[in-house]
Amino acid sequence: MLSCWHPFCLRCIEGFWTRNPGVDHGCPICLKGPSPGGLTHRTCPRKSEDTCSVSCDFCLGEKLPAEKTCLTCMASFCGLHVQPHLTGDTFRSHRLTDPSDDLSRSCCLDHSKPLEMFCRDCKLCICNVCPILGKHQGHRINTIDQAAEERRAVSTESKSFLAGLFAELRLMLDEEEKTAKSFVEQQMQSALQTYEEQTRVCQDRINITDSFTQTAKQIYKCDDAVQLLKDFTATEKDMQQHQQPADQIHPVPVTFKGVQDYFTNFKKGLQAILKTPLKNRLKKGMYLLGCFFMCCFF
Repeated sequence: MLSCWHPFCLRCIEGFWTRNPGVDHGCPICLKGPSPGGLTHRTCPRKSEDTCSVSCDFCLGEKLPAEKTCLTCMASFCGLHVQPHLTGDTFRSHRLTDPSDDLSRSCCLDHSKPLEMFCRDCKLCICNVCPILGKHQGHRINTIDQAAEERRAVSTESKSFLAGLFAELRLMLDEEEKTAKSFVEQQMQSALQTYEEQTRVCQDRINITDSFTQTAKQIYKCDDAVQLLKDFTATEKDMQQHQQPADQIHPVPVTFKGVQDYFTNFKKGLQAILKTPLKNRLKKGMYLLGCFFMCCFF
């Protein structure tokens, strides 16, 4: 660890000084001069066996409980030893968190440095040495906080988009329900009107038939043969004029099988999509199939 409290693995810092002699054993990050006391050797802390308590790494003798863990120093501090981090300008940029006894997950495997940067090209958390001495040189780099904030913004935007999309889908389903009910109602009204018209026609034919029946009775009672033939001939012509083909009156087919089949298939298609867990559908891009399915029915 240098005097500026920026830690490096010995192999990386010596290699940097060898390739950049003008730096004169300075820090590659803050460019401060050489450490008067030389390098302080530290390693990434390993997970403590006692996971219920985190002790201060700088207490001599009896270890006091840690109040903060610095992800930059990769060390934990008690209330006394954390004061330079809270009051000094040197440690202003250091990242303090609640006490943690497992810093290995926040440690760079290549340089034993804390993961404080994010490589936008590789989508990986890296230390601040990786873009200088490591395999991420020339890559687009953000701080961890910047990358996290960007992803929070994307997450918020995605949630808003999904909320609007589901609201739109619900409105579409409501509209589809109204349209289907309206269609059924219109079909019923049309069928009722047809039935009423056919009922009127049938009643007219009944009335005409009754009239012909009365005329036939009168003809039958007529004693004058000549008059009987005249009346019969006139009545026969009249009956032929009012006679209608049988196919002009037929039952009105009232069926909603087409509507039922449509929504039955719609339901089956939706159930087939929803049968697969949402996470699997999103991973495989099956939501595109869902969009296509919805477009086919709306």
